[in-house]
Parts: sequence; C-alpha cells; structure tokens
Amino acid sequence: MKRITISVLMLLSLFIWACGGANSFESFADDDSGEARDYEIQQALDDGDYDKVIDMLEDETDLSDQEQIYLASAYLGQVGIDFINILDVVDSDNINTFNVMASMFGYDNVTAGVNRVGEKTVEQYYDALTKSLTALEEANEDADVKTLRGIAGAMDLIMIVAEAAIDITGVNVLPLTAEGVENALDNAGVEDVSAQQIIDSVENADVRIDRDMKAVAGTIEVFLDLNNDVQGASDLQEKFEDFMDELDYDGDDVYDADDIAHYINNEVY
Repeated sequence: MKRITISVLMLLSLFIWACGGANSFESFADDDSGEARDYEIQQALDDGDYDKVIDMLEDETDLSDQEQIYLASAYLGQVGIDFINILDVVDSDNINTFNVMASMFGYDNVTAGVNRVGEKTVEQYYDALTKSLTALEEANEDADVKTLRGIAGAMDLIMIVAEAAIDITGVNVLPLTAEGVENALDNAGVEDVSAQQIIDSVENADVRIDRDMKAVAGTIEVFLDLNNDVQGASDLQEKFEDFMDELDYDGDDVYDADDIAHYINNEVY
C-alpha cells in the first residue's frame, strides 16, 4: 500500500492551488510547538503509525481543516484505503463507474466476517469510513475537506452494495468489482435485488445512502468551481457525475435503498 500521506497529497494537490489555498499539508500553527506537533502528525502518517495520529486528534474538539484531513486519513489508512488508485483509472473509457469507485479500496476483496490475510471485513471498512466521514465535518466548506469527504462517501456507497451482495448471496469473500457482485448474485440464483433486501442487509441504509450522496455532491461542487483548470479534475468530475446520475435514476434527488437496488440491477448486475 502506498503511504497514505503521499496518496492524499497527490489527490488533493490536483485542487488546492485552483481553490486559492496553500499546500493542504502546510503547518496549521504559527508557533514552534504547533509546527513541531504538525510535523509529528505528518511523520506518523508517513510511517503508517495511524494509531498515533488517532490518539493525538480523536478526542480533540474544533479540529482545523488540516487536522480533519489528518484524522480521516489515519482512519482510512488503518484499512489500507489508497486514494491514488482512482487517479490511475479515471482516464480509461472501458471501465464502469462501480469499478472506478471500488478501485480506491486498499484490497481486491471484502470479506463477510473472517479477516483473511490481505483482506478486510465489511465491518472494518464500515467503521473506518464512518469515522472518517465524521471527522470530515459535513458543514465544513473547505475544498479539500469536501473533496475527501465525497470520496469517502462514494466508497461507502460501494461498501453498501458489497454488504448487500454478501448478505443476499451468503458468500464469504466478494471481489470488489462489478463482475464480482454479478457473479455472486448469478451463482446464488438472484434475479433482482429489492430495496427491502438492501434495508434488511445494511443497518440504517437510507440514512447512510443519503449522507453519502450529499458528500459526493459536495465533491462535484468543488470540481465545478475549478472550471477544469487543474489537470485530472475534469476526469474525476465526469466519473463522479456519472455515478450520481446512475444512482439517481428517477431524477428526484432523493437517495435511498430503492436507488441502490436499481443501481445494482441495472448498472452493476
């Protein structure tokens, strides 16, 4: 896995200058002690010592924009999530949006409940994504925070699909690709996934889906503000907009389990 600080920095550096800010990981304190603490956090992230970063920031209130990014990165680093993967695939015309979003996960498979070597469980991903979305405050209008929050939201939507597929089919290991979901459903003899199955399979499904889609919409706002001045922004914007359009098939701007069911049946399956 690439170091999480490098991954996040490479992603956010696509946007930061066009948004009028300085480097996303510049020091957020002027005094020597603040600079030393900032360096210590960055060093811990770069070393993969995510527990240390979480210990330093998790219980604090009123985190700065940079601190929110650090904390969210640490949560996601614990499960091997690597944002740079999306930049490697956005230029491809032959890959569907599900696979683009799923490519951001650190491992190729998700497991039902047994943590195998090189794979993470649904619960581990869910916990990390939930904590990262909480750290990246919904009301925060900082462009970098909104970007990272939208990416985490998109990943959580993919995990909702994976959770439902695992529960409905009874598989223990699910490849995080559209083909993996399709094969699992085919092998289990599932013809169509219903909204009720999503609700039964995923705790607080509708609330979670609505939260995630709002986060994705926030990221698209950031892309639009850039006016395509930053290399890679237009490709990312297109993929995220495709993802939103595929999920909001009825165009009502209301996102719930019915949208996920339709997405699985018509875009994935």
